[in-house]
Amino acid sequence: LAPTVRAASIAGRAAPASGTGGRPPLARRRLLIHVRWFGVSGVVCALLATLLLATPAAADVTVYADAVAAGWQDWSWGGIDRNFAQISPAHAGSAAIGVTYTAGWSGLQLGYPSPVDVSAYDSLSFFVHGGAAGGQGIEVTVGSNATGASVSQTIAPAAGVWTRVDVSLTSLGSPRQVDYIQWFNATPGAQPAFSLDDVAFRSVGFATPTPVPPSAGPAL
Repeated sequence: LAPTVRAASIAGRAAPASGTGGRPPLARRRLLIHVRWFGVSGVVCALLATLLLATPAAADVTVYADAVAAGWQDWSWGGIDRNFAQISPAHAGSAAIGVTYTAGWSGLQLGYPSPVDVSAYDSLSFFVHGGAAGGQGIEVTVGSNATGASVSQTIAPAAGVWTRVDVSLTSLGSPRQVDYIQWFNATPGAQPAFSLDDVAFRSVGFATPTPVPPSAGPAL
């Protein structure tokens, strides 16, 4: 009988304990719970870190969209006809700015009585339509009368289509303050009509220029 009892004893130890329903031992269940918990908590922590570290993009600062934005004023000069409520063509919405230079060295200018902080933005963006002729010689300048700093870009609008223009502000440094935007007639005479629309300060991802280190002086 001894061999039979020994076999039963071994089989008894191999079988699951009564009432466990075949579940793994307690220590193993605790390990599985810990692994699952840390797996879930790791995902949650990663999501929370992403949400906390993500910086929301600054909302665009509108200068013109169907009308000149509050605070901005018409500081244009010289021989120029402008219509801030032109119905057609319009890029978006119901109106655009219609511009015709009637004499040379004139300019469309929008100004703000006090400096506007645009440190959160790297571009002045707008859409331009060259009208029936296109090819106008226009110098776009964004700057500050208070600091004397400015950036400029020359454009020649295409005829019959709207084209987006982005003027980089990165060389203005930081903080960036501006109080005027001008579209200058960089020619000595009149030019064909063109249109502007959706003028705003935006962030488009321009790279910040690397300062050039001072050159070494002559050896003594």
